[in-house]
Amino acid sequence: MIEKRKDVHLAPNLGIRLLHNVGTALATRIVTSLLGVVTFGLMARSLGAPGLGVYRTVLTLLLFSTLAFDLGLSAVSLRDLSHPEVDQGGLMGNAVALRFASATFACLLLASGISVFGGTGPLLSGVIIAAIGWVLYQVFDVLRVVFQLKLAQKFVAIAETAGVFIALLLVAIFAALHAGPGAMLAATSTGFCVTGLLGWFFANRLLPMRLRFEPRVWSYLIISGLPVAGSVILAGVQVRVDVLLLSAFRTPAEVGIYDPAIKLYELLLVVPVAFGALLLPLFTRDRHTQSRNTVDRLKAAVQINAVFSMLVCAVLLVHGEAVIQLIAGDRFLESAGPLRIVAVASVLSGTSAILRAAAVSAGRQGQMLRADVIGASAAIIAHLILIPRFGYMGAAIGKLCGDAVTSLAALTVFRRELSNSVFMTVLTAVSAGVGLALALRLADASGIPWLLSSALFGCASIGALLLVPRIRRSLRCLGSPPERSGVTAR
Repeated sequence: MIEKRKDVHLAPNLGIRLLHNVGTALATRIVTSLLGVVTFGLMARSLGAPGLGVYRTVLTLLLFSTLAFDLGLSAVSLRDLSHPEVDQGGLMGNAVALRFASATFACLLLASGISVFGGTGPLLSGVIIAAIGWVLYQVFDVLRVVFQLKLAQKFVAIAETAGVFIALLLVAIFAALHAGPGAMLAATSTGFCVTGLLGWFFANRLLPMRLRFEPRVWSYLIISGLPVAGSVILAGVQVRVDVLLLSAFRTPAEVGIYDPAIKLYELLLVVPVAFGALLLPLFTRDRHTQSRNTVDRLKAAVQINAVFSMLVCAVLLVHGEAVIQLIAGDRFLESAGPLRIVAVASVLSGTSAILRAAAVSAGRQGQMLRADVIGASAAIIAHLILIPRFGYMGAAIGKLCGDAVTSLAALTVFRRELSNSVFMTVLTAVSAGVGLALALRLADASGIPWLLSSALFGCASIGALLLVPRIRRSLRCLGSPPERSGVTAR
């Protein structure tokens, strides 16, 4: 599978390009997240809690079905493409074809299982409606590797923004017509199709490829990806098992009430997951060149993610009801309780996402897999105990328990690299969050609108953090090329 190609040297302006690429990726996430929040708000107001519960259950079932056949293709492909010698077009052609085949098989298997055990109904029709778009979006997830490798996140921005905008437009039309969950799933599926097709078009401009079925390459990808796939599956189970068990033990209305909180949790995870994926090639190059920056870059990534995630968490802790009211309306105010809990959980889960990317680059997938097994087991046990008794509040507490255990287990994988900095990272993150929370409380008591105070004090907190030498060193370390590494993120 591996063919020699000309050595690729890191450009002198790699730091600038990386920061520009990260900035583009984060800006894209912010824009698409805002559009997604508007879409979700229209959907919640139109469907109500029961209809929203059906919608979320269908997407959760699709997620679990394709997770079982994930195969770790994205992480393995990105790791291998970061090496100096590889047939990039051949590798990606096989990876995309394998993901298309596995996702299609998973959706067919899910639809067959529902028809046999559940008969016809809204779940079966919803799965059939959403499956086409879902498969294409799974392909797009693999194609992200090309954009990450080429530092071309602008194409991801175009594809994702176009898909989310189309979905928003269709949801607005269907909401005006008072359509049901099936129509909303069709709108979502159409948006996924647009994103997947545009992603394929742009990826081929950067790296010409065609779908390939080469058994030798497929077997290599599957075998290499199994440990990564295990972590991805367990992480996915931990993220969505609460919704699955809540729908099994409770009514669709409770799933609908819980959905705004879990939607925001997923949005909070988008940035650290993307951050880790964007840094994975640099982690790999650090180790390939035996750079002095290997440990420093990891410390910096964990610190920056923890601090800025804690700032967002502080806003949600103080203004939970206002955020829910803005997004989903007055009928979902009960979701503010679980939102505060899962906001804290998102900080821990984001740390695990960064460490998961570092584990892939270091070839320590097996150790990370054990950490994910421990965390997923803790989450499932907590959910089984808490959900039947406490409903959506139990689901939120169970998620916090699972994410806490996973992050602690993941930190033990890198205990030698991070042992001297974990305490200071936690202290810095908590201090930043507490400071912002206190400022927001004072602003709220003074009658300042929460959106204005959040924007003002949030920007002020970021500005203050940028004055801290430790934070500045961490930011410089993230973008420094391996050959010229010498900055230590203390």
